[in-house]
Amino acid sequence: MPENKTDQIFKLRGYLHDYINSASLQIFLKDQGVNNDGLKPGMISALEDAVNEDEISDSDLYLFLDKEIRFGRHRTIFIKDIAESDISTLKTMSEDEIKSIIINKGFAIPNNNILSVELPDTTTLAEVIIEPGSRIYLTFIETVKVLKTETVSRENNFYFVEIDLENSRFSVRLYPRSKQINSRNKIVPYSIHFFNIERTLKRIFGFSTIQTTHYKNTLYDIANDFTQKAEQKWVNKVNAHDKALDDFTDMMLTKLPDIKPSEFNLRNKLQKLLERALIQSNFDDLKQQHSKKKGYLRKFNFSDSTGGVVNASSQERERSIDLSEIYYDTKDTIDQLKKYDKVWVYWFTDGEPIENRLEANDDYLEIHFFKHISQEDLFYVLSEIKDFISSS
Repeated sequence: MPENKTDQIFKLRGYLHDYINSASLQIFLKDQGVNNDGLKPGMISALEDAVNEDEISDSDLYLFLDKEIRFGRHRTIFIKDIAESDISTLKTMSEDEIKSIIINKGFAIPNNNILSVELPDTTTLAEVIIEPGSRIYLTFIETVKVLKTETVSRENNFYFVEIDLENSRFSVRLYPRSKQINSRNKIVPYSIHFFNIERTLKRIFGFSTIQTTHYKNTLYDIANDFTQKAEQKWVNKVNAHDKALDDFTDMMLTKLPDIKPSEFNLRNKLQKLLERALIQSNFDDLKQQHSKKKGYLRKFNFSDSTGGVVNASSQERERSIDLSEIYYDTKDTIDQLKKYDKVWVYWFTDGEPIENRLEANDDYLEIHFFKHISQEDLFYVLSEIKDFISSS
């Protein structure tokens, strides 16, 4: 973006076309009083013309582009815990002391304008915001190669880092590109960027990180909260027939004396079978929103106590739970382990539910959004997840 439009004609950088959401651009142009045809190429041309004709100010343009870059496509978050003993000193440091550490590790303190960095030769620190004793926000930018239909494009890759000093963890939010390539034209998995940023943070601040398998318990808490609240009314319906179930169990144990109650809890099995029958017969009800439910579980993946994936060979692995016998056949095991490796969930909002995949392993907790994400929806879901993390 030119500093002085009298000397330069404003032209939106090519890669930014992908970052800008059509609906967001249309709203922005409407608010600015700029006519457009509603199609993205036409709206971009209208934006460029309006900036060059001083119908849109530099400050309004910057705020719009800054928000579109920060959110929208940057919808995958990696979270990892920091050894508490390593971060205790950082908690006591002033802003100037923290900046001094960064400078001593070879990074210049930027002017906090992420749009001013274009295709850097090396990974560049583009933003530093420090809340002493609480948070450190860093934005890194590097140049990556992206495979297009007929060409290879060089583009800025942004990494938005938050170091949470109060809770001893850090997060990296990035654009989950599927067609980034390396110097040998091989596809680069986007998780590579998390590990690179992790190494950079360790080099700058000298802290150690710890394994993140405990977040599997967080995934269980989320999934259990969603399913338990959704299933409760069917549990209550079965509980209303306690006496009938007791009588029936006693009768069948009399007729089948070879059943040993100490080995097989017939009463409990009957209770669970009837609950399952009601739940599966009314599965659409689990997806309905009401005041006590934050969302619903769509798919899952978990390992048994030996580390083996349960039913790894089954075609039902990672299927929707309304189609899956695995969920009900292994629910007791899941409830004992209180862990999931991955869950796919929908979070209820005032608008459309937000689909989310959460994965916990030794290296990170990954939170992935499947669609373009607004700032408001991103912060809402992250806040909910952090509440579950705090209570796990």
